[in-house]
Amino acid sequence: NSFVAIADITNDARLDMLVGNYAGGVAFYKGDFGLSVTENKKLEEFSIYPNPTNGMVTIDLGKNYIKNSTIEILDLVGKVIYKQNVINAKTTLDINNYAKGVYLIKFSNNNGSKVTKVIKE
Repeated sequence: NSFVAIADITNDARLDMLVGNYAGGVAFYKGDFGLSVTENKKLEEFSIYPNPTNGMVTIDLGKNYIKNSTIEILDLVGKVIYKQNVINAKTTLDINNYAKGVYLIKFSNNNGSKVTKVIKE
């Protein structure tokens, strides 16, 4: 019985491996050039305009990874009132039917999520 952990332990952009077993032994294998860490794409800020808006709002996700991502509109209580899958890095939403106030736009992908507020006048 053993346990394997792979991570960039030495912080050199190469994957390292630790192998431990129930008897107490641990083996460390330092990464090689053939095992590089894949780029960790962290979420970037995205822009919403015009903000404040009277009804139509454009969401520009910039360089964020959009595969398997969603955009949600939430009220200030956190209730999801709209959700859609992202197809393009720029999306226009019609919020004409929403009451005046502050809403939260949440972008989520495999790397996490970011939230920005939008004001409906």
